[in-house]
Amino acid sequence: MAPIRQSNRERRLAREQCREKLSRHIAQTLGITVEPAEVCLVPRTRDPYAWNILPEKNEVLAKIFAKNLSEHSISAYRMICEEVGNSFEAVGKTMSSSLTAIDIITMVSQHVSFGTIIGQLKEENVNLSTELSKWINKTEEESAQRQLTANEVDRLLRRQQEYEDEARRRTDVTTRLFQGSLMKSMAQLDQIIPTLIDLKRDISITSTEISSELNGHIIY
Repeated sequence: MAPIRQSNRERRLAREQCREKLSRHIAQTLGITVEPAEVCLVPRTRDPYAWNILPEKNEVLAKIFAKNLSEHSISAYRMICEEVGNSFEAVGKTMSSSLTAIDIITMVSQHVSFGTIIGQLKEENVNLSTELSKWINKTEEESAQRQLTANEVDRLLRRQQEYEDEARRRTDVTTRLFQGSLMKSMAQLDQIIPTLIDLKRDISITSTEISSELNGHIIY
């Protein structure tokens, strides 16, 4: 009998911890104070809250929320404590005696629910994707513009190099022409100078002879 009593104590402790955690979650989410002993998985008509389960978790958790807390095992209590606020949450509800237990479990009210949050996240994701696409397009356009600018700069640099090469070529040609002309002039001078020297000497001799003749005539 001792093991059975120990098991009952553990189950009761787990249930109490589960109620306390659900009570705190309701207070934090909805600002509603519900005593742990009054927390229900299947809220009554007068209860100001309901439970909203994520669609992907509905198959697993719906079975748990179809029973009262007192009917579950320790493993179920642990799962509830782990999943509260993650896979399911408390939402406010409007009093209505026509609602069934399943309606109350899955009802979404004016309070923010998982479905609302998911919708908002999807909308934000779309907005972010659109914004990201704009930035990607802008980046691609700027990259293309930078590439065009780089190509233009390369073209101008090549053109400048061509001009410099042409200027050097023309300078070399002009220099060679000048050197050739200078050498030719010097060669011509080398030929003319001896002739001028001889001519100068002949003129000097002729002048001397003329002076002597003139002097002879004056004496006689």
